[in-house]
Amino acid sequence: MSDYDFIGVTSRMDESLVALALILQLPLVDTLPPLVTVRSRGTFDYDRSNNKCFLIQKASSPTMEMREYLKSPEWKAQISGDALLYSAANASLDRTIEMIGRKEFSDQLGKYVELKEAVFKVCGGAECTRCSVTGEVLEVSNRSPRCDMSNCLKVALKTLEVGKNGSNEIRDT
Repeated sequence: MSDYDFIGVTSRMDESLVALALILQLPLVDTLPPLVTVRSRGTFDYDRSNNKCFLIQKASSPTMEMREYLKSPEWKAQISGDALLYSAANASLDRTIEMIGRKEFSDQLGKYVELKEAVFKVCGGAECTRCSVTGEVLEVSNRSPRCDMSNCLKVALKTLEVGKNGSNEIRDT
C-alpha cells in the first residue's frame, strides 16, 4: 500500500475526490463526478450496447439461506482479503486527510458538497435519461439541453459565480 501515492475509497467518494483535488492542487470543480440520474425499480434504464431500454426489476429479498450464509465463517473467510484491503484503504485516506490538515480538508469538503449539490440542482434530473417512461429509446436531440454535461456545467458555474480561473471559492449570486 505504501507504493501508492493516493488511495481513494468509493464509499467515501466525496472525501476521496476532495483529497485528490487538494493533493494535485486542482480546482474542486475539476473533480466533480459525472451526473448520474438515480433510477429506481419500475423505471427504465438504457442499455447502450443493445440500444434499447429495459425495465428495472424489484430486487428480491434475500432468502433465509442467503442471510445465514452471509453470517457464516465460510463467507467471512472468503471476504477477509477484501475486508483487509478496505480497512487499509480507509486508513490511508484518513492519513492523507491528516496530512492535508483536518480544518482545511473539512472546509474544502463543505465547499465541494455545496458545489456538487448546486450543480445537480441545475444539471440533474430525470429528463436526462435515454428512456421514456414507457421504455422507448429517446434520441439525444429529444432530450433536455441540460443533459449536455459540458454546457450544463458552464451554466451552473456561471449561476454559482465560481471564482475566476476555476478557484475553489463559491459565491452566492
